[in-house]
Amino acid sequence: VKRKCRSSKRLRTSKPPTTSVQGRRKQVKPPPRKIRKGCDPPDIGPSDAAEFYKLYLLLNQVITGITQNSVSRVKAHNLADTIEMFLRAYIRMSYVISHDPSSYDREEERTWSTLQPKFHFLTHYPTMMMKHGPLMALSSFRFESKNKQLKTGLRNSFNNINTPFSAAKKEQYHLNHLFFHNQLPSKDDEFGKMRIVTDLSELNEVASSLNVDSSFIRHITRVTTYDGVLFKPGYFVCFDLNNRGLPEFMKIVNLYVDLRTRETYFKGENYITYMFSTHFQAYEVETLSYHSYYQLSNRRYPFP
Repeated sequence: VKRKCRSSKRLRTSKPPTTSVQGRRKQVKPPPRKIRKGCDPPDIGPSDAAEFYKLYLLLNQVITGITQNSVSRVKAHNLADTIEMFLRAYIRMSYVISHDPSSYDREEERTWSTLQPKFHFLTHYPTMMMKHGPLMALSSFRFESKNKQLKTGLRNSFNNINTPFSAAKKEQYHLNHLFFHNQLPSKDDEFGKMRIVTDLSELNEVASSLNVDSSFIRHITRVTTYDGVLFKPGYFVCFDLNNRGLPEFMKIVNLYVDLRTRETYFKGENYITYMFSTHFQAYEVETLSYHSYYQLSNRRYPFP
């Protein structure tokens, strides 16, 4: 039995790599980026690799045109032409792959209904550029008429980098609550599992910072929901802007509950913001050595 196991192991390890086997059978479809950089030999790719590469180059041109810092009419017209070429190449390549290439006819290109462009919103970018300037400073998140309240809430947030993420979280929470309880969530605080705070020094520190009676803030919770938004320790909250117009962040450490008034207070770890990195699309921050206490309902920006 031992000899059989050793021989089977040798057979398994002596098999050629899967990539080389697929390469001999002409089944490998190397990404256009690897073909361009020479990481993969293009001769093992399919015959339509040139179409993939052309589509990749057009997409790069579209991204370059969208993320430019300055706008002019010439750039907007060039972007519109590039987007049209990209969508036509996308439809043509998909049609050729899914149908008989010999049936391809340019005269019937507009009558195809097998595949529609998945980047329809790109067609509106040149017009938006001429109206509002560079699109780097705008949110491309679109709203339907049924999401007017959500749109109003998101307008209160000055930072639109994670706006779609915050909106998606709130929308998903509403859908889940509607599915399980057959009603929308209430706007009152909803608390998770709570425990009693036994450290009197901690309670006195919270009460003195918030100017409230420590006898009522006796419970701490792991999670709370306010206005349909979930908050829990570890989430970052933006409370104000500094003198340079950059956001001031706080990381939630603990959530305290006053069951008498059903108010939620939190202990936050303070951060100082240095700059916004356009490369990482994020803020560069540093932790400060002190904590602050705030009332959750008094936050300036609604989303964590």
